[in-house]
Amino acid sequence: MRPKITVACIVITLLVSFVSFAHFFQPQSSFAQEENDDTYELVEKFSAPSLQEPWFWLREDSDNWFIDDATQQLVITTTAGTLDSDHLINNMLLRPNPAGPAIWSARLNFVPTETAQESSIFLYNDDDNYIKMSRIFNDETLKGDTFLFVHESNGELVESGTLAVEPGIVSFELTLVHSGGRVVGYVDIGNGERVQVGSSDTNEDFINFGLSSYHGVFIDQPAPISAKFDQIERDAFTFSGYMPVVVR
Repeated sequence: MRPKITVACIVITLLVSFVSFAHFFQPQSSFAQEENDDTYELVEKFSAPSLQEPWFWLREDSDNWFIDDATQQLVITTTAGTLDSDHLINNMLLRPNPAGPAIWSARLNFVPTETAQESSIFLYNDDDNYIKMSRIFNDETLKGDTFLFVHESNGELVESGTLAVEPGIVSFELTLVHSGGRVVGYVDIGNGERVQVGSSDTNEDFINFGLSSYHGVFIDQPAPISAKFDQIERDAFTFSGYMPVVVR
């Protein structure tokens, strides 16, 4: 005798199939990341207790970074270092940067108040070849609290750009757009408007994306402060999906 198929059986079968389908497409990661293997688009949220590959540390100082489980943020405390001297940055967190046009963004909280306190994102090949977007405080060569774009090639400054930080800005987003032999640095202070800080032409294919927080090297060291990173994103560059910007 053939089993009798009832409406209830059909409903149960559909429910089981839907649950299995949803589980199959749920993002799986030990580092709270959602990545598209075809386009290399990435959303990195710091909700897992540890950092896993393909992220890796350059000159790790484990006493000065942690993941805050309560706020789901990567916290990096500044230590002495800069890419402009022999005392190189510690705690630079890197991951491979797939070839092709892309938009890298990092959302963070960071309020520098003493000279050389800085937090940055990088397109990075090595300590002499990189492009960075930063927030930095510097009363000596800049006008206090500043957003800063820098391109260095073979240890020499190629291009730079600055934008004064408006009072009261705590949370912001730093962005580097690499497309067509040009890199442009932007900042979004939370109003959804990307403002251009600087740009540079380059034929380099930067092999890594990175981020760090540091405070220069001085006889009188500035106080350590923490940068709190909420999220990292990498989007494939498309003109149709690119946000209009304001150049100041």
